Amino acid sequence: MHILLLFAMIIGSGNDNISGYYLSGETYPGGVVEAYEKASKKPENDIVVTLDLPLYVFGELLDESMYEIEDKILYDSLTVFLKEILSMNRRYKYTKCRRAKESALLLDAYLKVPLYFLTGDNTLLQRKEIKEEVELIKNASEIATSPIFKIKEDYSQYKPRSHYTRTKRMRNYFRAMMYLGRMGFFPLSTEAPDLQSQNMGAAIILSKIITQNPRIRSKYRFISGIINSIVGKSDDYTPLEFLKIVKGYNVIPDNAICSEEFDSKIIEGLKEEKKPGIFSTLVRDTDTPLVSQIAIKLFGQRWILDSYVFQNLVYDKVGTKSKPRLLPRGLDLQAVLGSERAMDILIDEYKEDRYKNYLSQMESLQRLIQEKGDSIFDLSLYHMLLGIERNYIKARKNSPIFTYDEKKYEDKKLITNLGTWALLKHSTLLYGKQSYTVGITSVGPGLEKKTLTLVEPYPDIIGDIRSLNAKLMKLAKNLDVYENIKELDNLLTLMLKIALMEENGIPSQKAMNELRFFLKHNNLLRKEDKNLDVPLKVADVHTDPNSKKVLEVATGFPFRITYILTDGRKADGFIMSYYEFSNSMENRLSDREWEKLLKEKKIAPPVWIKKLFIKKVPQSRDF
Repeated sequence: MHILLLFAMIIGSGNDNISGYYLSGETYPGGVVEAYEKASKKPENDIVVTLDLPLYVFGELLDESMYEIEDKILYDSLTVFLKEILSMNRRYKYTKCRRAKESALLLDAYLKVPLYFLTGDNTLLQRKEIKEEVELIKNASEIATSPIFKIKEDYSQYKPRSHYTRTKRMRNYFRAMMYLGRMGFFPLSTEAPDLQSQNMGAAIILSKIITQNPRIRSKYRFISGIINSIVGKSDDYTPLEFLKIVKGYNVIPDNAICSEEFDSKIIEGLKEEKKPGIFSTLVRDTDTPLVSQIAIKLFGQRWILDSYVFQNLVYDKVGTKSKPRLLPRGLDLQAVLGSERAMDILIDEYKEDRYKNYLSQMESLQRLIQEKGDSIFDLSLYHMLLGIERNYIKARKNSPIFTYDEKKYEDKKLITNLGTWALLKHSTLLYGKQSYTVGITSVGPGLEKKTLTLVEPYPDIIGDIRSLNAKLMKLAKNLDVYENIKELDNLLTLMLKIALMEENGIPSQKAMNELRFFLKHNNLLRKEDKNLDVPLKVADVHTDPNSKKVLEVATGFPFRITYILTDGRKADGFIMSYYEFSNSMENRLSDREWEKLLKEKKIAPPVWIKKLFIKKVPQSRDF
């Protein structure tokens, strides 16, 4: 079951001249934490703690934090919140005003679908269209017309995956929140023009109920605030934002609920104020998606940088009808973040510049990061982690101990960044807006001899990770996972201490012994009787409705990395692995399904990694 993955970064010429660093030997058949724990117990082995260890641990703890927050806080809060809105909506269902009544019936259905999954109450399914909507969500297999909203919806998105497969409760939460994140009110939809009036009326009723009821408004801000702090703000109009527009155009909400005469004013405001940056469902190249996709959603999925990048690097922004770019690559994001090596691979290996506008779109996105990067990377925990990846790409080592050439080290940085990003996508799968391809309507000095416990020499990046972890610690203060997050802070403190010492040569033996002792006896990913050190994770990150394919990104078993030091000695460590492949949208993978594929050796690493394999394998030490 072990995978023999080897690659070298060569300072000199030829694959036999190994220096700098390389990966060799079998992948470790367990998690990154366990790999370091075992390595640290071999006193004869020199080791290097890579940035992959804290980044991997952070990814696992973010995943566990999300699970606890959803299970212990958001599930019950969301259930009560929806019930209260449903109750307040009843009076509009029995008004004499036709538009208000029809709009209230649409809102009634919108609320009852997620409430059914959260409560299991079959009385919520009395209306035919609600029952049919629920069945499509349960089947989770196709793009179909919503029985309630009469628009196309990708129901394959409702297949529970990530950490939501652990319990029935979490599977139901996934379906409920996915519905509230993807579905909403589209007053400018060209798919269902007959329902535009009801969409507008329902959005006003919903916004009015939330805004004017202090208890309901408080619950809404509580739930939204948690999601905003982790992932970012909604890419669609929230009810609070929508009502501000209504009032800002001197429209009295009660009047607008009953009459269509104010709709043109409201629509003018909607077009002026905000348009979605990411299309999270099927649109065609004959549509005007920036207008038709304008929506008011209760918990609209969040704007995230990587999906925005992908949206702008596939058809119809890149390629033509006859030669469209249908799926992006993880390297696209790394290139936008500033990796020259990622750009070289995209052009030299994958020939992505064969698609019309690819280079110009890439340059435009890179300029966006240069001009607005700091403000983007402060949006949420999600974006802070992407900011750390950007800083890691730009960082330069400051240590006389390691021999590797910084430019050639970019390959290692890319694998680490992509593995970190795959774990991030896994943790936040439910909340980040997934991008869609547009539908095509036609086609140094000597070292003293002693056992070493070193750290990958980037103290600034270690400090960045520690700052990010502090924010997660604050968010998870009342969760069971809090103690694990504190333990990660202890690891980062030790790593930072050694990384700063390395700038002047070998760290003190005392400091290195402290780090090795910590690795031997750590509690990073142990939680009661549960082991969180599970490296096999998968997430789908982009959908192409033309080929009915999704882009899946995943992590597997960690690779062993060997560093060549300036005195010729070798020190070993571990880095995350990364996989990327297309898959049928009807079969978006769960972690268990990904594990089966990997163990059956049906998926190989990306070609740019395989091309780095060395021909001669140095004899490895036993860990």
